[in-house]
Amino acid sequence: MIKQFVAVFTMVLLVAVGCSKPKDYSDVKKFLNDSTKAFETQIDALEKAKTGKEVAAVLTKIKDMSIESKKKGDELSAKFPELKNQKEVPAELKPLYEKLMEVAKKSGTVTMAVMKKYEKDADVMKALKM
Repeated sequence: MIKQFVAVFTMVLLVAVGCSKPKDYSDVKKFLNDSTKAFETQIDALEKAKTGKEVAAVLTKIKDMSIESKKKGDELSAKFPELKNQKEVPAELKPLYEKLMEVAKKSGTVTMAVMKKYEKDADVMKALKM
C-alpha cells in the first residue's frame, strides 16, 4: 500500500519535472505538501494506536488516502503531459519532494513495525484485505 503511494508520487513528480519554459507548479507543490502532511498524520496515528481496531482504522484511512492521491496524480499527469520523460525534479520542487520521500520512508518503517506487532489481529488482517 505504501509502495503504491510512493510510486504514484514519484510518477507525478517525474511528470511535473523541468521543461524549457517556466511552469506554474503550484498544484504540484500543494499536492506534495498535502501528501506529506497526510503521511505525517497517518504515521502519528499508527504510532499512537493501542489496539488492532485502531490500527485497522488507520490502515483503512491510508488506503483511502492512496486512492485519492492516485486520482490527483492522474489529474496532474494530464496537466503536465510534456514532462513525463524528465528524469530530475525541478529545483523549486526538490525540497518538497525530498521531504515527502523522507516521510514516506518513515511511514514504511512505522507501518512494518506496527504490522509485525499486529500480524495476527483479525481486524488488521481484515483491513489489509479491503
